[in-house]
Amino acid sequence: MSSIPKFETDRLLLREITLKDSDSYQRHFNDYAVISQLASVVPWPYPDNGAEDFIKSVIIPQQGKDRWFWGIFLKENPNEMVGGVDLWRKGTPENRGFWLGKKFWGRGIMTEAVRPVMDYAFDHLGFEMLVFSNALGNSKSRRIKEKTGARLVGTRPAKFVSAEYSEAEIWELTKKEWLKFRSTEVDKIIFSPADPSLAEWWFRDRQEAETFRFNPLAPSTVESLRERLSKASSDLGAFEKAEFYFWFLKKSDEIVGHINMQNINRMMLTAEIGYGVSAHFRGRGFATSAIRKLASDVFLNTPIRKLIAFVHEENIPSCKALENAGFHLEGILREHYLVNGKPTNEIIYGLLRKDLGSPFYRRVYF
Repeated sequence: MSSIPKFETDRLLLREITLKDSDSYQRHFNDYAVISQLASVVPWPYPDNGAEDFIKSVIIPQQGKDRWFWGIFLKENPNEMVGGVDLWRKGTPENRGFWLGKKFWGRGIMTEAVRPVMDYAFDHLGFEMLVFSNALGNSKSRRIKEKTGARLVGTRPAKFVSAEYSEAEIWELTKKEWLKFRSTEVDKIIFSPADPSLAEWWFRDRQEAETFRFNPLAPSTVESLRERLSKASSDLGAFEKAEFYFWFLKKSDEIVGHINMQNINRMMLTAEIGYGVSAHFRGRGFATSAIRKLASDVFLNTPIRKLIAFVHEENIPSCKALENAGFHLEGILREHYLVNGKPTNEIIYGLLRKDLGSPFYRRVYF
């Protein structure tokens, strides 16, 4: 069985499954409420060893080839499979299926689960379009398509486990449509000014394992961070005076991360950016959205001509966020930082004003 990537969302873990997961698979899947609206190829009554046989004869032989199956696990109970998302190359006509245990319905879990799968399908597997289907009358499945940008293109006759259903709705989602939908979604991110009262949140966020792994963080306390926030500016109109810019990133009223600009060189008109997204919000495009917004605002409102970012060479998600925001890889600085006492190579990325193409009426700063 070829391996497939693991995904982590706000509440969920998505990973490949093994025979060890067959008991929880069987327990949550063997329910007529779950199975009745699935294609008629699913047997009912469901065999006692149905999940084990499906994993052994279908998933394991095809996994990571032309089929990809993720089990859905709640972070609070990471060994209990509560559902699954299935993706396959050859459409029938659909390319994706999913199921979720009944006790977990109505909590937005499946909508949350399919997002990283679609990102992976379009970004890594080369799909240009995905086709979905559901039983006509299955309002829950229909709503998931609607909430993730798919278009209803028609209906066709189909057979389901329950004879009550005889037609399927067909939906399409192209890569272009998905990227537009995702950008519209993350564009709702809000830049909130530096607020010293949020120093405790920033301190807790800096303790996260991946943050320590990739960043040369100086020792800090809540009080030292509160002082930094009190001195930070969030007003690009005060460019002549500010030395350090900082914003909290919010979606609705919830903090999802932060972004900053520092090491401002007014002679060379360059500045360095830094950013971080909290662990349970990663993989949802927030970093890319924030970087794009900051770059646009900086080039529109200041004379800065180039933004620079340094990234640990193993921090692939951060590299991807910068590249998706239009930054160019400019080189590798060998053993540039000491991270946890170990010399590490840093990748340097740059974005020029002309790369972004923002208008700017030049002012001279002395």
